[in-house]
Amino acid sequence: MPASDLEKLQSWLSAYPNWETFPGNVCVLPKEKKEVFRREDVLGNAVLGCRYYVTLIWETAGQIGDGKCAARLLDFQSWVQEQSVLGLAPHFGDVPAQERVWTEKGGLTVGSQIVTYTVTLVADFTKVYEVKN
Repeated sequence: MPASDLEKLQSWLSAYPNWETFPGNVCVLPKEKKEVFRREDVLGNAVLGCRYYVTLIWETAGQIGDGKCAARLLDFQSWVQEQSVLGLAPHFGDVPAQERVWTEKGGLTVGSQIVTYTVTLVADFTKVYEVKN
């Protein structure tokens, strides 16, 4: 993930309005950039469908049986969904109208005093490469 894309992602994540319920830092771990399709024309121009996978990990105080833990995670996932639908999620490609960001593999591990949250952000985007003559 290029530094500029990572900066866009971090800036967008900082806009989540309920971070105060998650004191501490969020660790952003880029995992993979995957090509999901490629179309080329006879001139060599190409359109690539790409996908980023980024894992987020953060911790907060909590205890077993604390129903707030799951609610916090669901709230964050709902925020990501809403941001994507409204076109407010970061854009990484060349065709913003075709971009989508969502969460998957969200979960939490509740210890005796600490709750560790993990969620994978997935971003689909399209890159266009045109041959210059």
